[in-house]
Amino acid sequence: MNAFVFVDLLLDKRPPILDGQKSLGITILIAAFNEEAFIGSTLEGIARQKYPSSMHVVVADDGSTDRTVEVVKTIQESNANIEIISLGKNSGKSAALNQGLTVMTLLLGGETAAQAVTILMLSILAGAILRNIS
Repeated sequence: MNAFVFVDLLLDKRPPILDGQKSLGITILIAAFNEEAFIGSTLEGIARQKYPSSMHVVVADDGSTDRTVEVVKTIQESNANIEIISLGKNSGKSAALNQGLTVMTLLLGGETAAQAVTILMLSILAGAILRNIS
């Protein structure tokens, strides 16, 4: 584990949740290419989170040649908050994220593009942190 991540987790002081405080719904964007071995545990981990508001997941499949799409569809059957889009051919991570961001903006139904970009940036940051931890 990166020392900076460890110290950040150690010193994390979150403010208390106030009575009646409402949390915003979130949408998580995942770009996937040949993630058959990992996408199931990723989605299950997200589903186990105790987030106090709505949580949607958009998986942007970048033309996987393995069973990534089938694994996501199987999990999608028991979790209606998962959307999958497929680019059909491998176009690169940025193309998958851009397509996913388009779908996210439609799902947000009136939310601003700035909020959608914030969610995208958080998902990229989370991915970078996870790569550094493993």
